[in-house]
Amino acid sequence: MKKCTKCGIEKPLVEFYKQKTVKCGYRAACKKCCDEYVMKRYYSDEEFKQRIADNRASWSKNNPDKAKANARKHYYKDHERTKERLKQNSLKWKSNCTSGVYIIRNLKENKVYIGESHAIENRWISHRSALKKNSRVNKRLKQDWDRLGEENFEFQILTDLSGSSKIERLIEEERTIKKYEKEGYKIYNNPNSRNDYKENK
Repeated sequence: MKKCTKCGIEKPLVEFYKQKTVKCGYRAACKKCCDEYVMKRYYSDEEFKQRIADNRASWSKNNPDKAKANARKHYYKDHERTKERLKQNSLKWKSNCTSGVYIIRNLKENKVYIGESHAIENRWISHRSALKKNSRVNKRLKQDWDRLGEENFEFQILTDLSGSSKIERLIEEERTIKKYEKEGYKIYNNPNSRNDYKENK
């Protein structure tokens, strides 16, 4: 045990930085007090701040392998934290979205796209992004989107099915498609994928 000269608290030796130039082999102040002193001085003394930066640069230059390893370690650590934060934000956003059946309506022509999702507002963002980038998108809808422009398409929630399962939403989606077909609308949805669903239903 050793008593810190700054805070006056007796602490285990592991709470003190080692220092070869003193008889006991440890600094007089504990790690916490040393860190607080350095940070306080770092933010108030520009000359001290520059000296630390120069020392770090010099160490990195003399130890390139260690510097690269440390940089990689901190990068992946920060990267994982960022990924987890984005994931949590996405889950929070989706939990506040509407679950159910939606429609993308061609305002110029008698055509519609019917879809289902547990997070409709988020699904619309995916649709717009795909239609602009031409990736994993309904080809007929994409052709009309490019020809008529985004301003001639309307996104609308048709049925709110909060707490519903995937199967319940698919059944309601199929019912809605049949309803619009009977009313004379042309459907953008791929008929092959719908037939596969009906066979497995």
